[in-house]
Amino acid sequence: MRPSFEFDSRLEQLAFLVPVYAFWQVLPLPIAWIRIVSPARANLAYALQPITSVPHWVPISATPSATLYHGLLFSACASLFFVTHDLSKRFARRSWIVAIPLIVVGVGQAAIGLLQAGSGTDGLATGTYLIRNHYAGFLEMVLPFCALIPLASASSRETDAPLGDNSLRMAAVLLGCLGIAIAALIFAAISSSLSRTGYVVSLTSIAFIVIAALGRRIPPRRIPLVAAAVAVGAVMLALLLPSARMITRFADLEENGNDRSPVWHDTLGLIRTYPIFGCGLGAYDSAFLEFKRSYPALNQDYAHNDYLQYLAEMGALGFAILILPLATVLLRLRAGILHGRPDIRWLSLACAGSALAIGLHSFVDFNFYVPANLFTFAWILGISASIGQQAQRAETTPLQPRSGFSSQ
Repeated sequence: MRPSFEFDSRLEQLAFLVPVYAFWQVLPLPIAWIRIVSPARANLAYALQPITSVPHWVPISATPSATLYHGLLFSACASLFFVTHDLSKRFARRSWIVAIPLIVVGVGQAAIGLLQAGSGTDGLATGTYLIRNHYAGFLEMVLPFCALIPLASASSRETDAPLGDNSLRMAAVLLGCLGIAIAALIFAAISSSLSRTGYVVSLTSIAFIVIAALGRRIPPRRIPLVAAAVAVGAVMLALLLPSARMITRFADLEENGNDRSPVWHDTLGLIRTYPIFGCGLGAYDSAFLEFKRSYPALNQDYAHNDYLQYLAEMGALGFAILILPLATVLLRLRAGILHGRPDIRWLSLACAGSALAIGLHSFVDFNFYVPANLFTFAWILGISASIGQQAQRAETTPLQPRSGFSSQ
């Protein structure tokens, strides 16, 4: 029997290399080699000379224990990615089943957060998270799936229900209403977290979904006009919906150390010093001290920009190993969004909206360093990889849907 997690592109198989690269960073190498591949790391080893003798073997990572931890974390994510990909292929005729766990957990987190906002002394929704931004980061990944349940159920009602079968049509209508209610619940929880970026990127992902959904139904020449109208509507909602506390949060953007651009600028120095192989995955906290010029009283353990931090920790080589399979999976979603099968189209669009939301949020935060959010993203990538393959193969070997959010 052939394995069910085969990939059409070898670039996707590079997902295996991400944890391998992290484990390589903790592998002791001769100090002579380190002087060639990472002079800055060799200088750290030689800096110990007044205290102890220079070790003959040192790892690339400046903090091997942290790199080992993150290597194990990425190993778990790679395993989850392939398991989810396999599950998505097994439930290919009922594509949305694999997304149900995300929706269920999202509803639970939203309910907990709203209860906190209503009963807590600070009125802040964080769910089971310590930091509200990461809480909003999780919910914004789930929101597109909930927002597209009405469209998926409407497509199922139009194509799957036999003429005159009102029971199936009524079930689809109720399911669509449930999707709207869940999406409203999750968006309310995001707003109650008072996460500025979470609030903005959630509206952005919904606007993206609306534009992509309408793009199939209107002439190409009108798409820019529709996109502009949707963007204006999203901006109006962003201005009208926030509470007074959220508005205050936006007003305090540059106070209390919220301006993160100085930290990003300092991180560029770390990237220039460890350009090819990085300072070690998870070693940002210790390696950054040499380049820290901003906020001297603040312990800067994260760059608040996942892309800059991964580039600093993994170097150009490791960053490429990380980005190439990720881009391969996400670009394949375009075929799914344009596909004729509604179940493939709406699920592809949900995955794309989710990836867009967390991708934008990660420019100003460290969501991918939170295990729960990293695992959630790996789950979504597994669905994306499977649904992208289905989109490319469905025209030659179309699947007959059985039930649920699926149709011919």
